[in-house]
Amino acid sequence: MTEDQFTQIIHRLDRILKVLPTNGHHQFPPMLEGTVMIGKYMGRHRNSVCRWIKKHKLPAHKTPNGRYMISTQAIDAWMRARYLVQHGDATT
Repeated sequence: MTEDQFTQIIHRLDRILKVLPTNGHHQFPPMLEGTVMIGKYMGRHRNSVCRWIKKHKLPAHKTPNGRYMISTQAIDAWMRARYLVQHGDATT
């Protein structure tokens, strides 16, 4: 799998997460703001988070105050996709 294909998968997952039903509730997923908080959630250093964002692999969005923001659902989906790319799908 190429890097472009991986990026396309991440963008598709991001779009899917945005349209998932909420069972009648308009509840937004928990959001993390700042590379330090994102890194703590992922168990990685903020430098890794910055590198993934800058290479357009991690779908974080820049806020008006210049900090990056991403939902925990998007991080979980990104990490699952990244694992499958690196290790293959164990179900096949």
